[in-house]
Amino acid sequence: MCLSLSTGLTYGQDLSREEVLQLITDDTCVCINSDKTLFNGEKTLNQKKMALGLCLLKSYNVHKKKSKELSNKGLDDFESIGEEVGLL
Repeated sequence: MCLSLSTGLTYGQDLSREEVLQLITDDTCVCINSDKTLFNGEKTLNQKKMALGLCLLKSYNVHKKKSKELSNKGLDDFESIGEEVGLL
C-alpha cells in the first residue's frame, strides 16, 4: 500500500534530496496502482521488478531537475535512489 506523505512542496530548483525522493515515491505509487496488470499474480518476480524500475525511472527523469544535488548526477546513483524510495 502506498501512502502519500508529501505536503505543500514547492516545485523549484531548490528542493532537498529528501523532498524529491518523496515526489518520486508518490509518483511510483501512482504508477504501480494505475495499472493493475503490472503486479498481478500472473507476472514473474522479474517482470514485477522491471515494471517497478520503469515507474521509478520515469519519475526520476521528471523530478531530478528539481534538486540541485540530483540534477548533476546521472544514473550512477539510481540504485541507491531506488533503495531510498523503497524505505519511504
